[in-house]
Amino acid sequence: MRIITDGDRLRWRGLGLPMEHRHSDVFDLVAEPAAWPGNKTMQLISTDEGDIESLKVPLEPAVAPIVFRRLP
Repeated sequence: MRIITDGDRLRWRGLGLPMEHRHSDVFDLVAEPAAWPGNKTMQLISTDEGDIESLKVPLEPAVAPIVFRRLP
């Protein structure tokens, strides 16, 4: 999973999906209907120092949200 900047927005690079800021560290992934129906919510998880250490995305409703941990 790779997040990039696109002007003043963030974008999920793998699928090219724009990320719209909802609140705090929570973003909505704005998907094309071909990718999946409806939008998904992505949460950035920070350390006590404020560095992003992982992100959590519920990709499948029947499974707990998937946590992607940042590589060192």
